[in-house]
Amino acid sequence: MNREYRSNFIKYMIRSCLYTASYMFAVGTMIQTFLAYLGVSSGTIGLHSSLINIVNVITTMLYAGIADKSRDIKTKTMLCMLPYAFLFLGYLPLCLISGISAGAAFVVVLVLSVLQMIFLSIYAIYGYKLPYQIFDVRHYGLIMSLEMVIGGIFSVAVSFVINLVFAAFEEKYVFFGAFLVCVLFGLGAALMSRELKVKSCAQPSAPAQAPKRYTLKELARLPVFSKLIVSNFARGLATGFLNISAVYALLKHFTGTQVSYLVTAASIATLAGGAIYAAMSRWVSNKTLCLVGGLMHIFMFLMPMGAVPLFLVCYFLAYVGKIIVDTAVPALLYEVVPFEMSGAYNAWRMILTTAGAALASGVGGYLAENIPIPVFLVFAAACQVFSSLLYYKDSWRRAAQQST
Repeated sequence: MNREYRSNFIKYMIRSCLYTASYMFAVGTMIQTFLAYLGVSSGTIGLHSSLINIVNVITTMLYAGIADKSRDIKTKTMLCMLPYAFLFLGYLPLCLISGISAGAAFVVVLVLSVLQMIFLSIYAIYGYKLPYQIFDVRHYGLIMSLEMVIGGIFSVAVSFVINLVFAAFEEKYVFFGAFLVCVLFGLGAALMSRELKVKSCAQPSAPAQAPKRYTLKELARLPVFSKLIVSNFARGLATGFLNISAVYALLKHFTGTQVSYLVTAASIATLAGGAIYAAMSRWVSNKTLCLVGGLMHIFMFLMPMGAVPLFLVCYFLAYVGKIIVDTAVPALLYEVVPFEMSGAYNAWRMILTTAGAALASGVGGYLAENIPIPVFLVFAAACQVFSSLLYYKDSWRRAAQQST
């Protein structure tokens, strides 16, 4: 790794750590915990998660073709981070003003979350293109697994601090301080995006002519897209059910502190999943790792079968599988999707996945009080195993075609 790549690697990792730590308070587990603190019901919390995913789908769909027109990717990611960071200030009054009804509080949080998700969706589209310009994408899988490890270590530290302050202070002060810190994290991520060096690291395969806007019809002609439509949607369903684990925990009467343990479990799982991928990817193919990660989702249906420790352990193991899949899938696709269509391709792939997540989190959150939780979790595990099998089959087919 030359000096410029090394400099980019350090800045990219700092950017990733800061972004990941703030994300849980924007649309992740901690915003669900915050809604519960404000008195919002579990069904409405699930509705919040579903609506946010729908916003993600719509934004990504509208922006899908635009992303491939831009070459200044790092500036676009920086511009997305700035408003995202400042929107955290909008949560502060809810932490300190008493007497706000649960309904009014939900509307305020929903508006802020929607605005943040719009910027996060655009950020994610450009995020898939950025590695082409700052790294050798042949090392994408390894770099992303190291990102998981380093980001996991940072997130573990953050979640450990969260658990300590939840035990020592009133929840309203904990959330107030956390949202302020998230502003700083978002601004730091924007700064790191600006500092990335692109010019001499740009991929030689990137075309010199004006970028083309690829349509859905053109993408649908690609086997690597059309044959994985069902797989991406099924993967989204599994992710959606896993993402509302806080709702399941609240229905099992977890305390606020116990729900915050999910953040710690997810952070440690991110670290473990990244480390497993980094260690195994040298000897095991991405398609096999994707399948292994999918099979680990089987632990999901054991989550509600016992007390808090069993719930956390099974959630941890399923989340490790999610991280392995989330790393292996893009690594598989970077091998076959060219730079010039990577923005549109990944945007529509994200639309399918997020649509599945929106459906799952909406249905799961709304019906969680009326249908046994294991029903959702068994279905979620089956969806992810099915998705991984389809990815494995598609990769095997492409490898067979290349060898003939």
